[in-house]
Amino acid sequence: MPEDPSPPNQPPAYVSSYTVRLAVSYAYSTKFNSRGLESYWYGTYAHVFIDLTRFYEKSIVFLPQFNLYIATLLAQQERLRQEFKIAGLRWDDEIDDKNDDRDLLKGLEATNSGTRKSSRISEQLERKAKARKDEENDLKTSLRKRKAEISEALKLLNLSSNTDQGKGVPFANISMNSNTSVSEPAAINGIPDIVLSHIASVELPKPITQEDELHYLHRAGLKVFHTCTGLVGELKAPPSRAFRNLEGIPASILEAQNDLIEYCAIHFKRELKSESVVAFAAAGPFWRWAVIKKEDVPELDWLTKQPVAGQVNTFHRKFSGGKERGYFVLGTPKSDAELTEISHNHIYPLVVNGAHGGPEPKWDAENKRWYY
Repeated sequence: MPEDPSPPNQPPAYVSSYTVRLAVSYAYSTKFNSRGLESYWYGTYAHVFIDLTRFYEKSIVFLPQFNLYIATLLAQQERLRQEFKIAGLRWDDEIDDKNDDRDLLKGLEATNSGTRKSSRISEQLERKAKARKDEENDLKTSLRKRKAEISEALKLLNLSSNTDQGKGVPFANISMNSNTSVSEPAAINGIPDIVLSHIASVELPKPITQEDELHYLHRAGLKVFHTCTGLVGELKAPPSRAFRNLEGIPASILEAQNDLIEYCAIHFKRELKSESVVAFAAAGPFWRWAVIKKEDVPELDWLTKQPVAGQVNTFHRKFSGGKERGYFVLGTPKSDAELTEISHNHIYPLVVNGAHGGPEPKWDAENKRWYY
């Protein structure tokens, strides 16, 4: 932990290191990457983003092939919303548990006031209402089961928040109360190739017992209590190097942008306070980027993970690749300047201002540690 609580100065301009240039040359080589594989570029971009965030080494972490996911309960809810929309019905988050099917049908009839009230339609609405009620009950049952499993696990660990251990020490035993891994078979998963995550932590107290020592060592002496996403990126293989006019580059980058639609949609479902995220699309050494806001992301069909037709143009228009080519080339001065802009204007504010409305740090001078 730094002893100086003041925010860091703005980092220096990014300049591609010799290692980055070497990695670009190796990955683009027809001799050593004769098949033009995408995997050769993972190490290249790892060097780029580790160098880019080196100045933020105590708060920004580069996470390759990171699983952005929507938890099962929320994922099921999103899928139900989609099913109801397809059926021409409304999903109301605020329905009281005490409302019976007749109350629900009354609301549905209001939305279908122009529909002839035949017995056949009424029966159909009743079936749909019952199906919805069953789904809601299943979700509640699943949640109760999850809570019971966690409670049982805590009993097995013989933990108690009433012990003297850790009293008065912020975050001393939070991780010990979350030691169970939870299965998420129905979660919505997205795995972008690049994620830059802002992570906030405090130092754990020095261990007293052997159990404390293991807890301390396995977490490197730190307690992470906050994380949020600042950048999401997707890599694709470059087009065939036989295309001497490089005509296939924009299409390859566009393929990466299409994948980013899903990842950005998941991001805004996960991080409700997030106002924007940097999206980074690359094909080999060629890349573009954009600042994506929630309203820029097309509505996603969570059943197929495909964007609703006709809503992708706004998303793609956000990406900038310069006027000269429509994309930047890794390892060049123009590419370095764009990466500097990403660092200075989007990563740096995330570090200084806290993440997405998160708590601002306070400094305990006596114990030389951050409190949030």
